[in-house]
Amino acid sequence: DVRPSLDSTSEIAIASIKSNPFFGTGPHRFMESWQLYKPDIIFTSKERRAIQSAQIISKKLGIDLREINGLQERDWGDFSGKTWPEIQEVLDKMTLEERFNYLPPKGESWKQFEKQQQVSLRPLVLSQNSKKERAKARWRQPRQPQQKR
Repeated sequence: DVRPSLDSTSEIAIASIKSNPFFGTGPHRFMESWQLYKPDIIFTSKERRAIQSAQIISKKLGIDLREINGLQERDWGDFSGKTWPEIQEVLDKMTLEERFNYLPPKGESWKQFEKQQQVSLRPLVLSQNSKKERAKARWRQPRQPQQKR
């Protein structure tokens, strides 16, 4: 049995209040808000442990899952086999900006990694935002009064 968490419920309430500042979502319309603001899909990298975690969440919440190229972890190059304290010996001597631009031997910089993530995620975010906007437009249409039987 999976239920919305306090965090997700709060996010839905905030989104609902932003779209209707005077009333938000009433008790009889919460499920409509949940359907509107809950995630439609879980995006995951193609790395095994990321897929395994995403599959668990996807199954529990009944949300589709899609593996995406370009979401892999940063390539640390020659640092890959080192422990974090060994890497810290190099990084602790640098400013935050130097760390951002630092290129580990045979690896990629934080800056390169961030750019790759943005390139991979941008079309996904734009696609999901347009779907949400279409859903919001449908949701905001006035309800038709129910006829008495």
